[in-house]
Amino acid sequence: MMGIRNSVSSRFRQSCPGIVIIKCICHSLHLCASDAAKEIPSECEQLARDVYNHFKSSSKRQSQFKAFQNFVEVDVHKILRPAQTRWLSLSSVVDRLLEQWDALRLYFDSKWLDDRECREIHKRLNDPIIKAYYYFLSWMLPKFANANAYFQSESTVITEMHTKMRDLYRNLIKLVMQPECMLDDKLIDPTNENLYLNLDDIYLGLGVRKQLSLPEVANNENDIREFRSKCRKFILRAIIGIRKRYSLDDELLHAVSTISSEACLSLLSHERPSTLAPLFTMLPRIAPKSLQEQQDLDDQWRCLPSYKQNTLQSLQIYFGIRLPNYKTKMEKNHFQPCPTSCCKFYAYHTLLRKSFHPNKRHQNRQEE
Repeated sequence: MMGIRNSVSSRFRQSCPGIVIIKCICHSLHLCASDAAKEIPSECEQLARDVYNHFKSSSKRQSQFKAFQNFVEVDVHKILRPAQTRWLSLSSVVDRLLEQWDALRLYFDSKWLDDRECREIHKRLNDPIIKAYYYFLSWMLPKFANANAYFQSESTVITEMHTKMRDLYRNLIKLVMQPECMLDDKLIDPTNENLYLNLDDIYLGLGVRKQLSLPEVANNENDIREFRSKCRKFILRAIIGIRKRYSLDDELLHAVSTISSEACLSLLSHERPSTLAPLFTMLPRIAPKSLQEQQDLDDQWRCLPSYKQNTLQSLQIYFGIRLPNYKTKMEKNHFQPCPTSCCKFYAYHTLLRKSFHPNKRHQNRQEE
């Protein structure tokens, strides 16, 4: 699909000079998380599958388990099924098992003599280190799952993609590496052990902190050290995966991020370029054709920050739109077509966003 020679992407480049091809960011995030999860002991995932398989086909067992749920006063929820191919879906499975952990442990305390499967489940549920891994996954997986969900939203988020990926990368770096590594992404070498924080200084979430402070765990330094080492390897492998599958120094993606709805009106010079000329060169297929049109568009771009001092109503009149005001990650953008077509920059901004919108491209293909 994405090979350099004789692939779908290479043939698109031949047929459509100037086209920009970007790998699916959602699939890339899933691969990063799945690859990093190889550092977590397989017993953790196997526990989730064994618990689900134990209850899935037996109404009697589900009824018996409900009694234990009522006894420990937790919500009567079903055990979720771990997906076979989508590893990020394990996030909700982990949260559900942690919610039902005490009820499950009591249930299998009464069943551990029944068969070998129950004994294995009973052993893992009573292992405090296994529960610590679940706390770690409950804290770590949503970082990938939330970013994945954001990029799957119905609205176009191409202008936010680079910022979101950079923030995720830096947040992971901050967990396991020295603070000076945050100064420049290009200087970070995730394989350089001299830049690592000490194992005891790595932050792994409050759930892990609480679990490792239990008396039955705190005295076992070897298990704690091995646990922290594996969690660090998980994070480092995720960092390496992001660098492998996403170009943090890609000039085009960085340039596109500077024309987000927030950056457009920023008064800070480091958040927005002084001219759109680089974008005209990088995106020739959607750039204005004549020099005069490019100049008009560039002039409007340069004037935008001054409008931030005016009222929101004045901005709406100028743009012909309703500007997003601290919208949440799952809300749709509120851009509406300019009724008077008075703002060429808005037209170019909208064209750029739609050019990268996979749902829009799919809709166009169906209309053809």
